[in-house]
Amino acid sequence: MKPPLTNREVYDLLHQALLLFRRKRADSDEGQGAIDAAHAKLEALQRGLLTVEDYRERTGDRD
Repeated sequence: MKPPLTNREVYDLLHQALLLFRRKRADSDEGQGAIDAAHAKLEALQRGLLTVEDYRERTGDRD
C-alpha cells in the first residue's frame, strides 16, 4: 500500500488538474459551465491547503 499523500502532494495534484482545464473552451454552455466550475473549485481547494499550511507554520500545529 502506498503511503498517504502529503498536503504538498495533494496541492501538486490539484495544480496538475487545474492546468488540464487552463485555456480550454467547451462547445456548449453546459460544458463551459463545468470547466469554469472545476477551475474555480480546484483553485479554492489549493487556496484552502495553503491557508492550512500557513496556519500550521505560524502556530506550530502539525495535526
